[in-house]
Order: sequence, then C-alpha cells, then structure tokens
Amino acid sequence: MSAKSYTDHRIIVVSAPSGAGKSTICRWVEETFDNFDISISHTTRKPRGDEQDGREYHFVESDEAFKEMINQNAFVEYAHVYSRYYYGTSWSSITDILDKDRNAVLDIDVQGAEQIKARFPHAELILVVPPSMTELARRLRERKTDDPEEIKRRLDRAREELTHAEKFDYILQNDDLDVSKAMMRNIIEQNPEAKSMRIAAMQPVLDSLMNESIDG
Repeated sequence: MSAKSYTDHRIIVVSAPSGAGKSTICRWVEETFDNFDISISHTTRKPRGDEQDGREYHFVESDEAFKEMINQNAFVEYAHVYSRYYYGTSWSSITDILDKDRNAVLDIDVQGAEQIKARFPHAELILVVPPSMTELARRLRERKTDDPEEIKRRLDRAREELTHAEKFDYILQNDDLDVSKAMMRNIIEQNPEAKSMRIAAMQPVLDSLMNESIDG
C-alpha cells in the first residue's frame, strides 16, 4: 500500500516502555482534540480487567490467525513481544481514520514506531519516558498484572528501548500528568515550546535514566 496520499494528515506515534503512561496520554489527546482518533492495534494476548475488543485492542484469537493476517499483508507494523504475544497495527486502522479527513494517534512500542516512520515518513514520533527507572519498577509492580520475572523483563526491555531515543522527534518525561498533557498540547498545536522536548534538550534526562540503578 502507498502512504503518499496521506501527507496532508498528521500521524502522531506515541511509544514508551511498558508502564510509562503512553496509553493515558493517547486517550487524553483523542478526548481533547476533536480531529484526532486513536488507531486500535491487534494483539494475541487476552483482555485484562474491563478491556473490550475494539476499544483497547482488537483481540486476535490465536497466533495462527495473526500469522494469517501477516501473510495477507494486513499490517503496517507488527512484533512478537517478549516471545509471547503478537502486536500489530493494521493498514486499515490508520487509513480508515485518514480517509475521514482526520488525524491519527498511534499507541505502539518503539520497534513499531520505527516501522511506521519507514512507511509514513511524515509521522511524528514521541517517546514517553518515566521520571526514573525506580518509579517505572514501582508502577509495574502496582499494576499487579505481571510476576517478578516478567517485571524484570520489562525493565530490561525499557533500557533497550531508551537506546532508540535518537530516532524520535520528541521526548516526553511523564512525571506529573498535567504537565505531560501541557507538553502534548504544545506538540499537537505545534507551539514553539515543543522544541524543549527535542532529543538534544532531553539528552541529560535520557542519560540519567540509562545510568540509574533500580532501587528495590
């Protein structure tokens, strides 16, 4: 499929280590700006809590069904995360939004963001990072959805994902949610203040996260 006809529409890609808060920020963008819709991803993992098919994710019943979608070239990007579950963004989940003359917000991982950029070069990539690795570990524990081994895997993956930060247009450190919303508004409205979130300005934050030893 071609992305050439969609350059007049914005594609905002929000990525983050698990637990950094990207989903909350994406929902706020959709609720606040009436010309942005969230693209719903596909996954083979089971719903958690009150998650609903077609709202948080399109839940695919099996790996085989997901692989069949891959074979049909249904995905712009996909990944086999933690060697357990498949996640992917279908072409239609993006183009259905853009065809309505609206802008798309994507809530996907770092690897997926890079694939989106390759196919939609005008996409704007935002990496959400935690205030500290210790705080990220606390958030993951408090979710009570993962065992200690899984949490360790997620923290290790978080450090690896931070090494891709230079490929993103903006770095948003999500400490205070109200501040994060204001920062996202600057990006959406293309305000000059958004320059403070460029990689050069945020490099000290990234260095601190990468060098931090996790407490507890």
